[in-house]
Amino acid sequence: VNCGAISSGLIESELFGHLRGAFTGATANRLGKFEEANNGTIFLDEIGDLEKSAQVKLLRALEQGEIQRVGSDERITIQTRIIAATNRNLEEMVSRGEFREDLWFRINICPLMIPPLRERRDEIRHLLTYFFQEFSAAYGTPTPILANDLSKFIHNDYAFPGNIRELKNLAQYLAMISRGKPLRCDELPSRYLGWYSHHQTANREGEEDMASVRDDAERKHMIKLLNKHQGDVPRMCQDIGLSRARIYQILKKLSLRPSDFRKGTDRQALARGVTR
Repeated sequence: VNCGAISSGLIESELFGHLRGAFTGATANRLGKFEEANNGTIFLDEIGDLEKSAQVKLLRALEQGEIQRVGSDERITIQTRIIAATNRNLEEMVSRGEFREDLWFRINICPLMIPPLRERRDEIRHLLTYFFQEFSAAYGTPTPILANDLSKFIHNDYAFPGNIRELKNLAQYLAMISRGKPLRCDELPSRYLGWYSHHQTANREGEEDMASVRDDAERKHMIKLLNKHQGDVPRMCQDIGLSRARIYQILKKLSLRPSDFRKGTDRQALARGVTR
């Protein structure tokens, strides 16, 4: 049962059932999921979205082993094992009064924390292969081939806030458009293109910033060496273990001239490390 996908007015009917005429549209008696799962297991997905009134009745069912159909006074004994899941922090919800503390303690018997897909990237390749096989067989299309940019986007870059459901949807889309040729990032739906464009821009800016930091640190280090050896390149070679050709290459890149650091050069220019 997906507790977040059912409206608050219908969740109790979905879980516990109802009698005919209990509310508008109730044209027949109906068993709830708890009765259907009696002596078995019921999976409550997105339990963090459960309304407060339904939380009370769920707690009563778990504590007493009894349910009441909507519109009925009869109590029905059930014996059902509960597995609940949510992507919300129930402890924080309890502290804010959004989730009942007694229900939280009742269901939190054997917790299992599953990290988001972005923290389990080694699984993406296997899941994608499985989904591609499933959807390609269903649509009669070739198994999708990913170009390098799209492969990197899926396996290394994109955060998949929707986790496996989102990966499955993306795999379905790629299987639908597969024609046997490598698929590229520019063939993704618009919601991914916006993220990809922003990510690429951020990466370029980050690389430029890092390059600027490296150049600044390298410049300061070379100025320090030039001052130390008074512009004597052979002595600099011995000091840092680089060839003369390599040092001149670095100095040229940084617009530094050894002659500006030799004896007799203006001391103010030397202190600033600037060229004439």
